[in-house]
Amino acid sequence: MSAEPRPLRCHRCGSADLALNEIIHECARYDEGLYLDADGAIRARGDAVLSPGEIQPELTEIECLSCGHSWRPRRRFAGAG
Repeated sequence: MSAEPRPLRCHRCGSADLALNEIIHECARYDEGLYLDADGAIRARGDAVLSPGEIQPELTEIECLSCGHSWRPRRRFAGAG
């Protein structure tokens, strides 16, 4: 028998009004050449071809929408359910 799911709550105010912020590593490839602009910065020509990225778990953050407190989860995030 599995335990009934319980809402996660803010450590500071106890609210269950939380948001999950995930950082996804997405790669962009520009293959129409590079050039130096007037300021000496490298620029790419053409449109980026984006490849899907992976979630970066070490950058995942939980944010309380009630009090603004944020923290990094200690448990693994298992996706939306």
